[in-house]
Amino acid sequence: MYPQPIMSLWRHLTESRWLPLDELIGYARFPQMREVASRLARGVFPGCHHVFVSHRWLDVEQPDPDGTQARLIAWHLVVSLCEAVQVAHRRGLPLVGWLPPR
Repeated sequence: MYPQPIMSLWRHLTESRWLPLDELIGYARFPQMREVASRLARGVFPGCHHVFVSHRWLDVEQPDPDGTQARLIAWHLVVSLCEAVQVAHRRGLPLVGWLPPR
């Protein structure tokens, strides 16, 4: 059983909306939410990684017109994932089964 604060947070997250990574990659930039409203996934799921990104809009009409911020954040995510794999390896943790099934 989870402690009460976690359950309270979980209830709020189940109502959230997320842009799946493959959709974001397809845009190669941060799109406006109204652009992707029909593509948003609802809720959070065990075994999936959800990342919240807050960034400054670079233009009043488009949040990331040339994809600069999306590229920078993508590299930061890749570096973080590589570091996590290295730490898990050093600690002797198995990496089998950590990716969701296709």
